[in-house]
Amino acid sequence: MDDHGKTKEQLIHEMVEMRHRLGTLEEMDTGRKQAEEALRASEERYRTLAESSPDCIKLLDLEGTIIECNTVAVQCFEQKSKEDFIGKKLIPFFPEEYQPDLVEALDGVRQGQEARLQLQTRASTGALMYWDITINPIRDEADQVISILFAGRDITERVRAEEALGVAHKEAEKAGEYLETLIEDSLDAIISTDKEGMVVLFNKGAEVLLGYRREEVFGQRVTLLYESEERAKEVMRRMREEGGAVSAFETILRAKDGSQIPVLISASILYDEEGEEVGTVGFNKDLRERKRSEEELRERHEELKQSYDALERAQASIVAAEKLAALGRLTAGVSHEILNPLTIITMSLQLMTSDPETPPEIARQLRVLDEQAHRINKITQELLYFARQREPERLLLDFNDTLQRTLGLLARDLHLQNIAVELTLAEGLPPLLADQDQLQQVILNLLTNARDAMPKGGRLSLSTKSVQTNGQKFVELRVEDTGEGIAPEHLENLFDPFFTTKPVGEGTGLGLSICQGIVEAHGGSIRAENLPEGGAAFVVRLGMEEG
Repeated sequence: MDDHGKTKEQLIHEMVEMRHRLGTLEEMDTGRKQAEEALRASEERYRTLAESSPDCIKLLDLEGTIIECNTVAVQCFEQKSKEDFIGKKLIPFFPEEYQPDLVEALDGVRQGQEARLQLQTRASTGALMYWDITINPIRDEADQVISILFAGRDITERVRAEEALGVAHKEAEKAGEYLETLIEDSLDAIISTDKEGMVVLFNKGAEVLLGYRREEVFGQRVTLLYESEERAKEVMRRMREEGGAVSAFETILRAKDGSQIPVLISASILYDEEGEEVGTVGFNKDLRERKRSEEELRERHEELKQSYDALERAQASIVAAEKLAALGRLTAGVSHEILNPLTIITMSLQLMTSDPETPPEIARQLRVLDEQAHRINKITQELLYFARQREPERLLLDFNDTLQRTLGLLARDLHLQNIAVELTLAEGLPPLLADQDQLQQVILNLLTNARDAMPKGGRLSLSTKSVQTNGQKFVELRVEDTGEGIAPEHLENLFDPFFTTKPVGEGTGLGLSICQGIVEAHGGSIRAENLPEGGAAFVVRLGMEEG
């Protein structure tokens, strides 16, 4: 509005009306100057209003000829001055494709209708310009259309902004669709919650992993999906401690069927613009297959280790066997060389000891020498037995009877040493195909070792039974004593040749090695162990032939 409170249309209407009235006043002498002054004032108000408008304004006569325009119109249409417009038709200033629409609009305005349309022009630079056009009729006091007001607003920036917004919206839609597809088709279980911990997103991966349909868990607390409520709280606690996110943290979820599923979770807290928590999102990777692979790998590693240990033992056994074979050959030769002179020495000592003229002191020393000579003979005999590699002479025998006969040989010594014997024999023990002399040697050696382990007395427990392992049947002998037991560091070497825990001069270290050889030759095994309550036990298993 101008300072008189009139609108642009009212001023223009007034100007046109004054022009029309001027034609009549020109025929009249009275008041002509006043009318001209009023017209000039009205036109000046129009120009001021039009020039201040950001719109492109043109005043047309009913033929569509431009009779007035503002500076904005000159600039928008890239003309030099208003004179380039005034007196020219409006239509040719627009592209041909829009001219029919403009002609139709002007026809409507001449009939008293208002028109509005949008069209494009192209600047000299080639850039498109978009226009919002309004065309209104101007009427006189008799309500007759006497001219046309054309107003065009440059909406290029708005259109471009809308186009850019549309492109951005489409890109956002595409990104949203892509993200939705990515989430839905992810193999990981993706679960999102609101700030109250209620499930709001549950993709196909989660359905497959946990067995729930999404509609079953929507609106449910996320703790439903964890092995325990504490597990869920732990994940949330870790996220807050680590700045709002946790990566590759192992936890356990609970499926619909109650099964526990180990997962590797990467989760984040979601925040709004004010930094307030609005929810969480977590990506859960199923660890079951990896756990199975790791377990299989551990089993294969253990099997490989056992195989390697067995190979080392086998290699050690081969080396030991080669050493023992060489030692056996050496022992056999040396023993014969020792026994011949030893026999002469023993006979001479016996003659000198039995001579009544030998002084008592000399006789006592000779008896000591004779005892030591017998000890040398015993050691040499054991070495010869160790060196001999004869096959056992196997006959069917009653193992319980063999055990009792051998025990009878030491019964007196055990009684004198205050050792109580507990004998538990299995009834109906099948006959054993074995070499009786060799088995007696094994039993006697174990009984002697048990006796020596209890110098102050104790209890000796002997038991037999039939056992079956891996489809093979064995006769088992168990010999237990109440002595001090075996030092743990000695258990591994107990059956090695020449290894002994007895004082020097009281053992050769061949007894248990010979026993092991005899037992293994009978398809069995021998082992030693310490008892929880104290003492030691030797367990012998002898293989039974399938009948």
